[in-house]
Amino acid sequence: MTTVQVELLNFIAPHIFYVTTELIGNSRANFLSDVSARIRKQHQGALLSVGSDEIVGVIHEPGFARAVIVDSSNSENNSNNIFFCWLVDHAQLIKTNTIFKLPLEIQKATARCKAASLNNICYLEDHLDFRTTKFARSVPSIAPSAGVIECCLDLLSNYDKLELEVVENFENMLIGELIIYHNGAVYRLSEELCKKQLATINDLLFQ
Repeated sequence: MTTVQVELLNFIAPHIFYVTTELIGNSRANFLSDVSARIRKQHQGALLSVGSDEIVGVIHEPGFARAVIVDSSNSENNSNNIFFCWLVDHAQLIKTNTIFKLPLEIQKATARCKAASLNNICYLEDHLDFRTTKFARSVPSIAPSAGVIECCLDLLSNYDKLELEVVENFENMLIGELIIYHNGAVYRLSEELCKKQLATINDLLFQ
């Protein structure tokens, strides 16, 4: 088990969010920024064809960003094509009409963002039990409720420091616990969800 300081790039749900361990000031974190101006000077224009796994460049302020094309519009005039691109270093989906080829050294650089998930979290949902107790009872759910997302975003909206306690690296996804530091207090995201009866820990379900 290791604990690393991270920055949150994109939060979708407790089972899928994106972080980076490359904090501001880290020499590796500044690598792509340092070459941004050079890449823009070497701009080679829109590509006519792109491989399914090829890393391309897109304009993304304040410089450029690396991206994988996930979809594109069908247009006879290539200059009007709209490309839907996943930014591999920012965990964002954008659309653009301009993509350009990148030097191989930039294509091969390790992606800045990492997918992550809380460990063994099972969501709970209230269901009315009309047959027996006549009261609401919590049952497992595969999808997070609005309350789960709201609780997570409230805790993550203004943190002072964020750490990921990594239990396992499963197929390039970091699985563990998200630890939130805010105003001198420490919150463990899984525990906070369990306290509010929005989720529970189920080790057997994920074996």
